[in-house]
Amino acid sequence: LDKVLAAKDISVSACHFVSALFRDALRGVTELFGSGPSPSSDEAAKEAKRFCEFEDKFSAIGRFMDMSLADITMSLSEGVFQSVTGAELSRLVMAVFEDSEARAQLLHLLDSN
Repeated sequence: LDKVLAAKDISVSACHFVSALFRDALRGVTELFGSGPSPSSDEAAKEAKRFCEFEDKFSAIGRFMDMSLADITMSLSEGVFQSVTGAELSRLVMAVFEDSEARAQLLHLLDSN
């Protein structure tokens, strides 16, 4: 997680790789905690979350990696990135997206919160 957050430039293929890696890791953790007598996936996810303080951030950053700037803006209003600081999200936006007016607007939005 720290390496992704510290990256200065993240390619499209790296974004897809990180997204898939994080999704698979989260699925594996949920399955690990869901190995009891037929717990539901919701129960397993809640149990996993109790033991992993970074699960929400891990999930949010994994989802970020497959989003467009418009998706990120929409997800902000939905609370998807509550576990990610504005500074962390700004660094990711700068690392993933080319300089554009849309990127500048999103960075301004993140800076104002």
